[in-house]
Amino acid sequence: MNAERGINKIEQKRFKPTFEIGNLEDTESMANFYAVSKIVENRWGNEQNENIAADIKNKKIQLDQELIDSYKKIRELSNNNDETLSWLAFAVERDEETQSCIRDLMVKHKDFNEADAKKLNFEFKDFYQKIKQKINLKELIEAFITTDIDQRKENLPKLRIKVDEAIKFFNPQNLKIEKIVYLPTNPLEKKQSGGGVEIGKSFYINAENGNEVNEIHEFLHSIINPILEKLKLNEGEEKKILNICSTEELENYEYPISILTEKIIKIYHTGFNIENKPTEDKLSERIWEFFEEYINSGISNFEEFFLDNYGMILQE
Repeated sequence: MNAERGINKIEQKRFKPTFEIGNLEDTESMANFYAVSKIVENRWGNEQNENIAADIKNKKIQLDQELIDSYKKIRELSNNNDETLSWLAFAVERDEETQSCIRDLMVKHKDFNEADAKKLNFEFKDFYQKIKQKINLKELIEAFITTDIDQRKENLPKLRIKVDEAIKFFNPQNLKIEKIVYLPTNPLEKKQSGGGVEIGKSFYINAENGNEVNEIHEFLHSIINPILEKLKLNEGEEKKILNICSTEELENYEYPISILTEKIIKIYHTGFNIENKPTEDKLSERIWEFFEEYINSGISNFEEFFLDNYGMILQE
């Protein structure tokens, strides 16, 4: 037992979050921001709802130069990072606690210092007020989102079965998250995309409606991210990850720790069973073998087994 990691069976708190489906207000600000982004950059196609996207495009909404300049400024301040801007759009009309959590994420994961994170947060809020003077998509998106919410509520019991299987498999302990919220679909989001953000004791998930792989993948970030954040890879270990991962992952992820995080989640898939066994690259095969070792170890907590034995994945 490793006391430094705080793994104490007497004090362990089991992960038993509640599950909710979000509401229109959770998505409206993101849709408004995405609309401006698409208009300014003329990036159309592959949206979750292409009819709504076409309606917005065909309206030929005229944005004044001040708003266009503000958009370009916040994109530059974000280092052209779409995920950062998505976080800010989600949080823009929420309370200061939420804003603070987003700034912390920017510092922790996006290489911002605190001053620059505050500056971008302030500039984005000012920019969003300008958006609201030009665009109000509520009437256009409300019916779509209402249907989306109803479908998600109907499908939640079935999804919970798979989610509960994942919780049982990884058996996370002492997570501060108490609530999982699946957000309604942003109609202007790309298909086959998703993400998650932790705000206080809640984890908000943007996942494609009815796409079980995507819904479980994004949920698993609430479990796997905190584990991998405790891992400090040395330079040699980082090189090994880069040497055995796929070309696609080298192109999509900047850091070796991000590749490892995504790969663990991807290999679990919708459950650890033979139909999901990977063959695409060495890292995938190593993680599958690591899962087998975990199951056979008799240790019921994935974090404990992983932090003690992750070297198995990287061995020659």
